Amino acid sequence: FEWTALFSGFMVSPWIDNGAIVALSGMSMFLGDIVAQGIIHRSVQRNGRNQAIANGEPDAHSSAPHCKLNLMEAGRVALLGALWRAPNQILWYKLVDAQWPGASLVVSLKKTAITQALFSPYINATMMFGEAYTRTWSVEQAMDQVSDDICEVMLAAWSFWPFINVFNFMVVVGVWKVLVDSIAGTIWGTYLCWVLHRPQSRSLDVPLSARKSHRSNLSVLTDKSMQTDASMQKLAGD
Repeated sequence: FEWTALFSGFMVSPWIDNGAIVALSGMSMFLGDIVAQGIIHRSVQRNGRNQAIANGEPDAHSSAPHCKLNLMEAGRVALLGALWRAPNQILWYKLVDAQWPGASLVVSLKKTAITQALFSPYINATMMFGEAYTRTWSVEQAMDQVSDDICEVMLAAWSFWPFINVFNFMVVVGVWKVLVDSIAGTIWGTYLCWVLHRPQSRSLDVPLSARKSHRSNLSVLTDKSMQTDASMQKLAGD
């Protein structure tokens, strides 16, 4: 197996030789983001109506926030899926199939374990970083996004992708594995985009200086609270 030949062709081959699969990967991420936006918007509207009802507003439905789909955001995520995720998947499947040929159950389980241990954390972390970076244009904020959500995402990935991987390695041949991943990836893309774009994740949109100031204030308040608790305990002991 010639590793140098594979890597030298990686920068051109995935897009030219597998254009349809690459496009489908981008489309699956686009659809996933659109669905995720719809879920988030419905949640925001429902919470707005509930808050209006709690406040005793007469027309709670009209006071709920109106949300519009962000097609630019969906297009940005689609580009990440097409230009980053799909080529990496094509390369990975070529590497795995070359190193461990065969489609038996034992071999497929071995490939699945290696894929989930090595490739899955890599591709999910880089996708999360890429989405956050192209949204905020800040490396530090993108790293914050990954560190905040990667554990949750990986637990979900290990509950979903192993079944797809076993089917892929046992039944599907060649780069068509990426096609199966893209179809399943619509579901996964919906979840991943929901994690990245849910309201609590939007704290990344706050300027970094403001977030650092907020964290500093929280640290000061925590220290003061601990000092107060210590003083109360000392007085109680006296």
